[in-house]
Amino acid sequence: MKERIVFFTCIVLTCLFSPLSSQEVDTRSCVSTYTNQTVSSSISVLGCNTLAVQNVTVASNGNLSLSAPAQITINGPFEVKSGGILNIRQSQQMIFTYTYDASGNRTTRQFSAMASSLETVPVDQEED
Repeated sequence: MKERIVFFTCIVLTCLFSPLSSQEVDTRSCVSTYTNQTVSSSISVLGCNTLAVQNVTVASNGNLSLSAPAQITINGPFEVKSGGILNIRQSQQMIFTYTYDASGNRTTRQFSAMASSLETVPVDQEED
């Protein structure tokens, strides 16, 4: 009788705790590169110290957040489709100022930076 109770207890405990063991473990960690990706959902990428991004497309329904303590570098092909969202978070807040000609073509882009506390900074937002 005692063996049956122990066996039954083991089965009950297994049934209770097996859903907990099947849940995904959060294994996110920092990376140094993020390459060859198409983002069509909400993705956050954390750089360990610096983050190099290359050959990335943010689709019209994508939302990409990049953050790194020291530096984020965008190399080579990089595109944010109309409707896509790009957020860059780093210790310095980046400010881009664009100048357009009478036809609506962008003629200049000025960049400045100021101290920040890893706030979300919209990099470029074009209206249709």
